[in-house]
Amino acid sequence: MELHLQALIDSIKDAVVAVDSSGQVIIWNPGAELIFGYKRKEAIGRQIDELIGGPEQSEAKKITRNILRRRVSNFIATRYRKDGKPVSVSISASPVVYKNYLIGGVAVYKDISELVQKDQLLAHTNRLLRAISDINQMIIQVKDPSRLLDQAARSLVENGKYGLVRMVLVDDELRPKEFFGQGDKKILNHFTPCLERVLKNRRSFFIPDVTKSQACKKCPQRKKGGWVACFLLEHNREILGAMQVGYARDIFDQASEIKLLEEIAGDLGFALYSLKKDREKQRVETELKNLQQFQEKILTSLAEGVVVENARGHITYVNPALEKMLGYRPGELLGQHWSVFIPEDQLEQVKSKSRARQSMTKERYETRLKTRDGRLVPVLIHAHSIFERKKFSGVVSVITDISHLKQIEEELRLSREEALTASKAKSEFLANMSHEIRTPMNGIIGMIELALQTELNDEQLQFLKAARTSAESLLTILNDILDFSKIEARMIELIPVEFNLHNSITEIVATLALPAHQKGLELLCHVPPSLPETVVGDTSRLRQVLLNLVSNAIKFTERGEVEVEVEEQARTSRDITLHFMVRDTGIGIPRNKLDSIFQPFVQADASFSRKYGGTGLGLAITSQLVNLMGGKIWAESEAGQGSTFHFTVRLGLVPERRPRAVPATLAAVHGLRVLVVDDNQTNRVILKEMLQSWRMKPEVASSGPQAISLIREALGRQEGFGLFLLDLSMPEMDGFELIRNIKEIDGAREVPIIILTSADRVGDLQQAKELGAQGYLVKPVRPSDLLDTIMAIKGATSGAQRLEVPITEHTLPEFRRKLNILLAEDNPINQKVAIHLLQKKGHRVTVAENGRQALEILDREKFDLVLMDVQMPEMDGFEATRQIRQREQSSGQHLPVVAMTAHAMKGDREKCLEAGMDDYVAKPLYPEELYRVIERALARKR
Repeated sequence: MELHLQALIDSIKDAVVAVDSSGQVIIWNPGAELIFGYKRKEAIGRQIDELIGGPEQSEAKKITRNILRRRVSNFIATRYRKDGKPVSVSISASPVVYKNYLIGGVAVYKDISELVQKDQLLAHTNRLLRAISDINQMIIQVKDPSRLLDQAARSLVENGKYGLVRMVLVDDELRPKEFFGQGDKKILNHFTPCLERVLKNRRSFFIPDVTKSQACKKCPQRKKGGWVACFLLEHNREILGAMQVGYARDIFDQASEIKLLEEIAGDLGFALYSLKKDREKQRVETELKNLQQFQEKILTSLAEGVVVENARGHITYVNPALEKMLGYRPGELLGQHWSVFIPEDQLEQVKSKSRARQSMTKERYETRLKTRDGRLVPVLIHAHSIFERKKFSGVVSVITDISHLKQIEEELRLSREEALTASKAKSEFLANMSHEIRTPMNGIIGMIELALQTELNDEQLQFLKAARTSAESLLTILNDILDFSKIEARMIELIPVEFNLHNSITEIVATLALPAHQKGLELLCHVPPSLPETVVGDTSRLRQVLLNLVSNAIKFTERGEVEVEVEEQARTSRDITLHFMVRDTGIGIPRNKLDSIFQPFVQADASFSRKYGGTGLGLAITSQLVNLMGGKIWAESEAGQGSTFHFTVRLGLVPERRPRAVPATLAAVHGLRVLVVDDNQTNRVILKEMLQSWRMKPEVASSGPQAISLIREALGRQEGFGLFLLDLSMPEMDGFELIRNIKEIDGAREVPIIILTSADRVGDLQQAKELGAQGYLVKPVRPSDLLDTIMAIKGATSGAQRLEVPITEHTLPEFRRKLNILLAEDNPINQKVAIHLLQKKGHRVTVAENGRQALEILDREKFDLVLMDVQMPEMDGFEATRQIRQREQSSGQHLPVVAMTAHAMKGDREKCLEAGMDDYVAKPLYPEELYRVIERALARKR
């Protein structure tokens, strides 16, 4: 029997404890072990109140004595576990009597901690909701900011039971004006840095445990623990103050409580904003009236005007709001026809609507109603037809006075005009900044280019190339900053043009082949042949996006590959959406950083800016440009696993490709008389030197009036100019005004014009097109780009074709002269680099792996030029060149041969020229140097 009883006690999940008449434990079941943490052998023989009474041991002993006095007790109390943690329990206790003798007592303890915590949470939430209700009432009733925050702080302390509540009002400079709140003064003083932090960062924050936060490392209250939350009191992006709340205990429901506190901060921010605007504006009485109307709408649904008409159009009900709106006395409109408040000029139209309502159930429209004294009130009417047993019986209309909305529309119109004026001012500022920055940069880069064309020793050449690289890097940074400023000011203008999709993407990727191969990376590009050949879009912005993403991929990849892939996502009859993917096998990006990398001045890791460089603007600009092109951008990556950047763009489709102008040969521009007009002396020197190096005949003018005088003098001598190079930003008479004056001169109006600009303002390109300019280039201008533009324009004007839009640096590849070049090179990597650089200019390239193979190809096909590696198997470049020159003795022709060699020692150039080669370029190949040598070799042939 005892065994059965013990088994029954042990099966009870609650704690069952029995004590003898002295209060010592004699029964301790598994439920007691679970709740209180003591094993049976630890509990047996111990005094029950000393065992689990804890700090409340004295009170527990009184209860035990009552039980042993033969009193049954049921109550709720707190007892303590072995580890010292309190446990809320319900206790049912009774004495045990045998043959009228007290032998002990028995009690059942039930753990109700969770229920107690829920009750506490509910009570706390109710108190917080009560605080929200009180604060909302304060917002409606209290019109003084100081009183509002003081009472709000008191309500949070009283209802929320927070250990710390503090409010601060700030001025326009975010400096504290007034403080409000209750609590331990030391804690208040300590948490002042939190208020400073939230105002400095302009962002709310929450610290769940001050003992673990680095921000609270020096906090004297750190040992006390607890949490703290700081919220901005703001509205419409205007900060008016801050609210700080702290509590020593854990938050019951962290997300819910922070959300409620955030709601309180938002309501207080809105209230402070409204009070401030009320004081600042002179329309205080009007806004108070609007606020009263708004409150009346909340209290009653009859705040709007309401009128009910019967089937014959007579008014059967009208509410006081409408009577007041139209100026009638109470009941004066009853029984009258609705036409009494309709203006004469709208009567027929409204009658038509009234007849239509017999079949229509509802209608919404704006009109004007006539008041009793003849005034017209703009209103919005919601009319609902009433049907009884499917028979039309009348109309109920809700009428809203929209006079204030019309007033707001007028204010918005005025605000828009002010915004447009401000936007224009920003545009002018950016244009001026661009001009002021690009003008000296143009001088620096231009003078370096001119110096590189002179005879230099190896040390001088090295110094100048380093200076050119630094100047170009600085220009790239400046362009990023100006682009970002234009995007921020919403002044970026897309310039859609037709371009070859396959060639453009391949060319863009090819420009980065050299840095990729220098790191030993494989650079891949896949453009499916199923994609259209020609599309319409802003090729310069697409180039900017791709160059940024691919160069980033190369920069952050040490080994492996970088791949660019394009696929069709969607297509209509007018446009196509393309999906670009830039994959790499680099260092990757942590997942928690993927959302922030497209923000300005942000990198995935701050240390990267030291290791890899960069302004942090590239991806921010890229993201905005993709949005402008109708697409979106995102990234997929894991740290150490490489990255894939995705973006989409929408491009236009063209039914057929129009023919392009064929560029002229360099010989066609020899002797060309060119007038250069620029107010900057350095720019005039640079341009004059460039043009003379191409055997043209330049004259220079420092202003528009001087240019007009030179044009007239030249025409008088019958030596008119064949080309005008005009600076856009000049005092007295700018480039556009100069063009208008030129167009009025007989003999000059058909002369081609190239505009050179350092401002590059929104709309300038369109204006250049309208004035008939053939070229539009942004300073600093690369010499090769200027020459190619001149040759393309001469090729177009000498034939039957005419340029429909000005040539720009981004559309220039479509106009460049295409050469047929034989590349003799045995190294596969060097082959790829050279092919990419040549194809970037649109040239056709055939590859020979040695000198013997090059001679065999020359027997079958004609070429414009040969790029000859010096060291090759079977037959080197020297021997192949000698045999080419021997064959030419009988034909009388001359094929330009340019040597390519990794040797750059003194005497190597002379050795190449002695072998019959026309020029010499050293490896590694630099694009501008390669293009310059090729053009020089072709010029000698001519």
